[in-house]
Amino acid sequence: MRLHRAFALLAALLSTPALRAQDIPTPAAVMAPWIQVELIVFRNLDTAGAADEQWPAQPALAYPDTLRFLLDPADVPATDSPAPAATTATTAQEPVAATAPVPFALLASPESLLGDAAARLAGSPNHSVLAHLTWRQPAPGNGAEHILVTGGRPWGEHRELEGYVSVSRANFVHVATHLWLNDFADAAAGQAPPVGAGVALPPVPRPPQPDLAPQATFAAIAEPLPAEAAPMTASDTVAPAADDPISVEPARALRSVLLEASRRIAPGEVHYIDHPLFGVVLKVEPWDPVAAANPQTLTAPTPGAPPAAPAPASP
Repeated sequence: MRLHRAFALLAALLSTPALRAQDIPTPAAVMAPWIQVELIVFRNLDTAGAADEQWPAQPALAYPDTLRFLLDPADVPATDSPAPAATTATTAQEPVAATAPVPFALLASPESLLGDAAARLAGSPNHSVLAHLTWRQPAPGNGAEHILVTGGRPWGEHRELEGYVSVSRANFVHVATHLWLNDFADAAAGQAPPVGAGVALPPVPRPPQPDLAPQATFAAIAEPLPAEAAPMTASDTVAPAADDPISVEPARALRSVLLEASRRIAPGEVHYIDHPLFGVVLKVEPWDPVAAANPQTLTAPTPGAPPAAPAPASP
């Protein structure tokens, strides 16, 4: 039953021509220097088929030491593309220099690869879209890039969806999901788990803040210390005693379900990762900044198309 539902959903998502795999799978070695990644995470609202499923009561939830944060488009400075060279009917257009793209910046909806799939999921009574993220990044090298993913309803500092995805490359691009779905309250009782019960959640990583230069306080400016003031001693800056630690109780969820999966993705392929409670749709395409700046000059001919007719000779 679950397998049938997965195939039915995948067929519905791929029913639009824009979502079919239109490109011949190409090894990552010959891909463009950048890739565009799109990720949709949705929740299954019809969980009747998951009544008999069981998941670990205490899943291993953790973030890697290095983590990328997707940038809000409002925080990305605008860059103006160079004006294209003037052209005439007898002069070929010169290539336009591409502006430096900003890696890991979220893209707007018109640049989406899976817009139709997101619309279908958003309009379905059986699904709820938790996150729909699109970004561009340099094609990964030897290591993996770990990108933070959160979405869904907030609960204090946490969200309904948390975790990260890892993008790496061997001969093909690989995307691995490390996502967990949190239930913070009993839907029937509307209450959070008792103190100490449930699943302890790791703190959600925050992007590093720039170091600010120390500034003198108003009191220091208004009442400067006299020259004969005694110097500060080590006892004035002593740290709290080791036997008096300050502990903070971690936030807890009533239940957290972990989804870990890995997919090898070729250009043009749409991948669906199934789970009884939530699922993932993802796609990766090569992206070349120079080609994007010169679509009219660098567009490759369609395979099998007849050659263009020669221009008529001028009288």
